[in-house]
Amino acid sequence: RLAPAAVGVAVFDHGAAPAGYSDRRFRFDQLTARLRDHPRLQALSYLAEELPAYLTRMKAVAGSFPLDCPLLFMDTPTAAVLGAREDLHVRAAEDCIAVNIGNQHTLAFRLRGEVVTGLFEHHTGRLTAGRLDELIGQLAAGNIDNEAVFQDHGHGALLLDTAPLERFLLSVTGPRRAVLRASRHRPYFAVP
Repeated sequence: RLAPAAVGVAVFDHGAAPAGYSDRRFRFDQLTARLRDHPRLQALSYLAEELPAYLTRMKAVAGSFPLDCPLLFMDTPTAAVLGAREDLHVRAAEDCIAVNIGNQHTLAFRLRGEVVTGLFEHHTGRLTAGRLDELIGQLAAGNIDNEAVFQDHGHGALLLDTAPLERFLLSVTGPRRAVLRASRHRPYFAVP
C-alpha cells in the first residue's frame, strides 16, 4: 500500500476570475501579489488546506485525493522552473532567466540566486521565436512593460529590480522549448 509522507502536485490553474475581471490580468495579479510579499518561487506553492477559492482546479484535485497525507500544490510552469533549479549548471548561475515554454503558456522568471526579480507570462501560441527572444531581452534589460505584454495578448510582466543583467544564463524547459533553440541568448536546456 502506498503511504507517502507528503505529495507534491503540479496543476496548471488559471484561476476563476470574478465577473468583469480579465482572466489573464487576474491570474497575473495573483502571481505578482504573492511574489511582491515573498520573491521566491516557493511563494507560489500552497498546502491543500491553504488553497484560495479561486484556484478551482487545484481545489478539485485536493478534494478528490485518496491518500491521507499533506498535499503541496504548485502551478505547472512554476514547478518546472523550480525543478530546473536542481540542475547543477542552473543552480550555479548567479543571474538566470528561467523560461518554461508550455503548450499553452510561457512563463519566464528573472532570478538572482533564489530571489525572483521579475517575470512575464504570455500565451505560447502567440509567440514567435523572435518575439520570445525580444521579451527575454527586455526582462534581462529591466525594461519589460506590463501593459505592453498584456496588450500583446499575454498576461503581463513584473519587475522587482530594474537593474540590467550584464550576463545571465537562459535556462529553458517545457514541451515547446525547441522554440528557443536558435535564441541569441544562448539557451541552456535544463534538466529534469
